[in-house]
Amino acid sequence: MNNLLCSVLLLAVTTLILIDADCSTYPDVKNTYFNKDDNCVDVSVTCKKGFNMKQLISCVDGEWKYQEPHCEPEPQDCDYKYTNDIKIDSGNPTYLFNVKKPECNERCNNDTQCSTFVVDASGCVLYPPPVIAVLFNPIDGNYLNQCISNCSETNECLMFNYRPGLADFCVLYNVTLDNLSDRNTEIVTEYLLAEKTCQ
Repeated sequence: MNNLLCSVLLLAVTTLILIDADCSTYPDVKNTYFNKDDNCVDVSVTCKKGFNMKQLISCVDGEWKYQEPHCEPEPQDCDYKYTNDIKIDSGNPTYLFNVKKPECNERCNNDTQCSTFVVDASGCVLYPPPVIAVLFNPIDGNYLNQCISNCSETNECLMFNYRPGLADFCVLYNVTLDNLSDRNTEIVTEYLLAEKTCQ
């Protein structure tokens, strides 16, 4: 059986045939508007402003099978505003020594105060919100570019804190500097704060 998976971008409107006999519920398609006709046969689904519709289709045994469409955020043209010597307080991380990745992942998933985790040679560190990722060890040696790339790949990332040197690291946040109080920031040389600005 040869499966072909295609991604089809539908820019504006698509039509769904509802299986629900009385049309009492709509499919769970986030960031959309639903408009049904009086005969309860077809429903037009339009993505909200700022979203594009995508629908996956696959060829199974010579027939096209359609999955429900979903609306993804439109790509944004983003830049960064840089401020030197600002360090963001990352809250109170929890350090768990001699804990491997599977257990660390499980502990983070079961802890409402854990938004992400990092595992290194000594164990596991659980980070609270607004931290969404902590990155170590640059892939290409240019760590600032890696921080920018990681933050740019997700709409959730609104700023990052970067420190070059022997212990390079980058912390991504889902808040802006305006959302933090003065006690969440301190002046520390070598740190770089980058706030995402999108149009």
